[in-house]
Amino acid sequence: MFVKVCLGYDGGVPTPGHGEQRPLFGQLYSDKVRHVDVLLLWPLDFATNTRASTTTKPLATLWRPTLSTVMVNEMSFGGFERVQLASRRRWMIQRWRCEPMTYQDAKRREAECKAEKWRWA
Repeated sequence: MFVKVCLGYDGGVPTPGHGEQRPLFGQLYSDKVRHVDVLLLWPLDFATNTRASTTTKPLATLWRPTLSTVMVNEMSFGGFERVQLASRRRWMIQRWRCEPMTYQDAKRREAECKAEKWRWA
């Protein structure tokens, strides 16, 4: 599924505006890693049938996701993300607000966001 994802937290701290500053656009996949459920956000143009043989990393990973909200045109998931802080990895809470869209809409909106990157500073 192609989605726009707004992250609810940055390093465990709630983001102002519910993550609208830096939306991510990609393909949402569910998977299991060592018997743990994960949601993976892959780049829009990533050929997902090459996951086992590539060094490309997902844009974001949500561990132990739970569906928290479903609305007409979006859904939210809560879970955990691993964050590198200095020399240690920490588990931080994370929330993804996902807006499903077509591939063409996702590419167009991603280009618009990149063109307006000055707003993200």
